[in-house]
Amino acid sequence: MVRLETEYSCHSEHVLLRRIGASGHGTYAAGRQCIQTQFHLSRQAFPCDSSSYISRPVIPCCRRAPEQCRAQLAVTFVTPEFSERRNTDESLRTSEETFRLIFDRHPHSMWVYDRETFQFLEVNNAAVTHYGYSRDEFLAMRITDIRPEEDVSRVRDGAKTMTDELRRSGNWRHRIRDGTIIDVEISSHTLEFCGRPAALVLVQDITDRIRADAALRESELRFRSVAQSATDSIVAANGAGEIIFWNKGAEATFGYAESDVMGTSLSRLMPERYRPFHERGLKHVRATGESRILGHPVELSGLRKDGREFPLELCLAAWETRNGTFFSGIMRDITERSQAAEALEHRAFYDPLTDLPNRTLLRDRLRQAILGAQRGNSLVALLLMDVDRFKEVNDTFGHHFGDMLLQQLGPRIQGCLREADTVARLGGDEFAMLLTGVDATRASQVATKILSSLERPFCLEGQLFSVEGSIGIACFPHQGEDGETLLQHADVAMYVAKRGGSGYAIYAPEHDEYSPKRLALIGDLRHGIEHGQLLLHYQPKLSLKTESVEGVEALVRWRHPEYGLIPPEQFIPLAEHTGLIRPLSLWVLREALRQGQVWHEEGLALHVAVNLSARNLHDVELIQTVSEILETWEVSPEWLQIELTESGIMTDLFRSVESLQRLQDLGVRISIDDFGTGYSSLAYLKRLPIDEIKIDRSFVKEVACDENDRHIVRATIGLGHDLGLRTVAEGVEDRIACDLVRSMGCDSAQGYYVSRPLPAVACTQWLREHQVASSTEHRRLG
Repeated sequence: MVRLETEYSCHSEHVLLRRIGASGHGTYAAGRQCIQTQFHLSRQAFPCDSSSYISRPVIPCCRRAPEQCRAQLAVTFVTPEFSERRNTDESLRTSEETFRLIFDRHPHSMWVYDRETFQFLEVNNAAVTHYGYSRDEFLAMRITDIRPEEDVSRVRDGAKTMTDELRRSGNWRHRIRDGTIIDVEISSHTLEFCGRPAALVLVQDITDRIRADAALRESELRFRSVAQSATDSIVAANGAGEIIFWNKGAEATFGYAESDVMGTSLSRLMPERYRPFHERGLKHVRATGESRILGHPVELSGLRKDGREFPLELCLAAWETRNGTFFSGIMRDITERSQAAEALEHRAFYDPLTDLPNRTLLRDRLRQAILGAQRGNSLVALLLMDVDRFKEVNDTFGHHFGDMLLQQLGPRIQGCLREADTVARLGGDEFAMLLTGVDATRASQVATKILSSLERPFCLEGQLFSVEGSIGIACFPHQGEDGETLLQHADVAMYVAKRGGSGYAIYAPEHDEYSPKRLALIGDLRHGIEHGQLLLHYQPKLSLKTESVEGVEALVRWRHPEYGLIPPEQFIPLAEHTGLIRPLSLWVLREALRQGQVWHEEGLALHVAVNLSARNLHDVELIQTVSEILETWEVSPEWLQIELTESGIMTDLFRSVESLQRLQDLGVRISIDDFGTGYSSLAYLKRLPIDEIKIDRSFVKEVACDENDRHIVRATIGLGHDLGLRTVAEGVEDRIACDLVRSMGCDSAQGYYVSRPLPAVACTQWLREHQVASSTEHRRLG
């Protein structure tokens, strides 16, 4: 008896099932191949051998009942011998029912069709369900009825070449009842069915797989197209760190062709000294799935094919598949950006004319020197020098000669000092020398050496010039215990030396009385604030996008009864050191907003910018005062813009951020003035609640002829826009500079090309004439 278990199969060499519908010439192998392939049968379910059956099958003809014909699909008919081992009719019926059940319940569509007429002869339930036709409808149709017209000839050709060996017939397209075209994979072989030449077909719908494959190919093609068109380097690697994708951008950046790097280690893209760190990091990611650089842009060093190192920015991602861990990285050559940042950083700490440390760097080194002296119980000497006859050079021969003289002074002074000492230019013709481990006596000797070196003439374009200097000396800790005190006392001593003609002087407390001019100016300034000697000039700012004037900057002047019009750089420091900065700033705020209200009433809608100092920013009453002045003049807060310098903000970053945030909450716009000349600008800019940065004129002035300045300006504009800030170019003095900063994406321009600072009446007239400037009207508006 045939015993049915969990799977249907036949024993290895004992054939239960022969070729479906086969004649007496069929082979055992063909039958086993058909059933095992189509129905996925094992070899364990039927514990029987060939002695149970006779070798010659009895084949029912097509005139027999349809059920008997269909049974041929799944069972080999056997003829019982007239012996005690023959099968009973019941066994035969059981086998027929079993394999009929297999055919009808197979999950994939199956059918038999006539190879001459292409008529369907039998279909299973899966075909009825999947194609939407009833069994009777199927049996009234031809196989060509479910094929698209263009495939019919292929069907006929395929039928001619069909064999009795089971084989895959490839991928075809079928039409189901609702007209939808589906993709199918066909397996088939020939057989006889009810006396007709027929074919048994197994159909697997692969439409979803085809679509998924097409979508995957399209996605891969789209990704590859985007990746290959990117100028950045896009690289992918497997878990072992071997490169599996390499785009054109990577080829251009590193110099390797794709064929050079595929399958090689990522470590070849980095300098030798970093490769051990790379290998350890890779091992850590594989083990833990974690890395400090995953998902975070980092700056690293890359190695080109020619051996040159360069800075790059890497954004790394990782993903897991059943095949392991993979990595993708986007790398950008940031050589230009790094050079611009370095140049910007250099400009923040060094004087652009002499390349000596500036006041900011001097203060930092002075602070460090004092800390070191406190730890080591040592001394620090600060020397300030003023060139006595410098004004004569400028007035007689022009600023060009004056600049050349200053450039030659730096090396001359440096030659008198030790390598560890600092020479700085503080501005104008004022220099500072910082000496560590030196007392007043030794500092005096150095001062004498410097003054002696100035006696040698300077050669400026073939002409010899002689200058003299006056040096003031202040030492830590005797003449001051902090940097600011030392600077102030050295300044007083320098005035004493100049007044007395002694060449140099060491600060003493009694010297304070020898600065009558300074004391007189302080008294005069207080009187000037109270008695209307101050006035404002206004310099317009031009929008480079709309070519219209968007605002003005209020610049204070002092009309001194004796010295005439004094510029702010000569009296603002006095105000800051004496407490007059508060009443001075309040006067500027009130007057600027009053004038702004006048312009608004005249239909000239523009904001007014006012400069404040660090002392103003740290004034606890600043916010309340600004609010009251705005209310007094009925000016909306957004029409007021407050400008502060980087160095002013950085004097007390925490308090500055707090005050700036409160001003911004009030509705006032905040701008950083002279951006790039302070310190820590790149590190702290993102922390500041600001709206705008003004690129310092020292970068803009030479932007047309200095490549480094162009890099700095372009990088600063990009940095500002990346942080959501507006950018203003200061010191735009000609059309070329204006066009250049516009092409770099700068938002606004300010400088003599737009207009020089003007008194209120003249500025009002200018605004009426130039409020809207044509984009083709690139002329000197001032």
